Amino acid sequence: MPGLEAANKAANNLELGDINEFKAYKKPPQKVKDVCICVNWIIMPLEQKAKFGDWIYNQTVMHDGITFKKKLLKAKDDILANPDQYKYRFAKIEEIFLKNKGNTEFTPVEMKKVSQAAAGILNFIFKIKRV
Repeated sequence: MPGLEAANKAANNLELGDINEFKAYKKPPQKVKDVCICVNWIIMPLEQKAKFGDWIYNQTVMHDGITFKKKLLKAKDDILANPDQYKYRFAKIEEIFLKNKGNTEFTPVEMKKVSQAAAGILNFIFKIKRV
């Protein structure tokens, strides 16, 4: 599936230094939080969904950049194994994208001005949600 392969390429392009910079935010802008919420819908257990918007939780998710990247890369297998579950997850991501519709800053290119990691993760999300 081309969308999954493109998403894996986007995940592989994330630099560990960028992830460290990203999680160092004390109080990130809402658009950065929205990126985290979206990626959590893809990689984290649904039992933890109440925490997806919590910044401290997000810093914990990204605590180890290598493990975080592995979770992104594992998403491909999870999506293929659980397509019905991912319909629900992608619907939740779409809600966030609709909230940001018209927000020209909620694109990978514009997000780079705020955070390289947020831009890379958003690029991953754009690619994987096309599946």
